[in-house]
Amino acid sequence: MGDFFKGWRRKAGLVTLAMAMLTATMWLRSELVTDIWTFTFADRVHQICLARQNIRWLGATLENRAYFPSGWESITNPLGGVSRWEKKKIEYVVFLSLLDEGSGAEFREWRLSFHWLAQPLTLLSAWLLLIRPRPAKSAKESSRA
Repeated sequence: MGDFFKGWRRKAGLVTLAMAMLTATMWLRSELVTDIWTFTFADRVHQICLARQNIRWLGATLENRAYFPSGWESITNPLGGVSRWEKKKIEYVVFLSLLDEGSGAEFREWRLSFHWLAQPLTLLSAWLLLIRPRPAKSAKESSRA
């Protein structure tokens, strides 16, 4: 068993397998629970949300940050229907639209589906773990090259 983990590929394969399992766990959890982390950084309000098989980042420049206090919130998703997260996002967009256009408010959203992370990590870990290691070069072969 010790011979199996010699070399960097097998060790990297275990690390990527652990990352793939963690990503798949978050993927499944996002179907049942919405996790929202709100924080302020560099005069912007940011929200990172794990919901409905997606990782979402929302960022905005706001003068009134009290509307979105910093912290972590977990919301149980209803089976079907609109979740509280969806309603919260609608409130966020409506709030931003009410801002004066001259205030310089800026709103951005980025979304990434979990399968775009989990599947490549799984394939990479399988390749790293299952590929046959190359035989080590002997001292004579390396001196000839």
